[in-house]
Amino acid sequence: STVAVLAPNTHAVMVPKSSLFGQRRVIYVTLAGYCMVATVYCLAKELYGPFLRTLVHCDTPVDPAEPFSGSEFCGDAKYVLATAQAQEGALVSAKLLVHGLAAPFLG
Repeated sequence: STVAVLAPNTHAVMVPKSSLFGQRRVIYVTLAGYCMVATVYCLAKELYGPFLRTLVHCDTPVDPAEPFSGSEFCGDAKYVLATAQAQEGALVSAKLLVHGLAAPFLG
């Protein structure tokens, strides 16, 4: 069967119905892949900071009376945050370098 497709300032064009709707599976697979990548990206952005803060160690003891610094092994919140941000910056730099080197090969 065919479907009439109207383009601006033209006459109706008869197009096979299969060519319009046969690509539905490709669209669904593409959208599913995009949703997975977007979810992983969003989770990574939300989890980088807290995870990296938990890895920081220092000589300042943790004081239970003070607000949580983000690390179980360091009581200096400013040091924890600065160290975690520096580590995240290094990771982002490495990721961008890998993307830049891989882009010509992957297209």
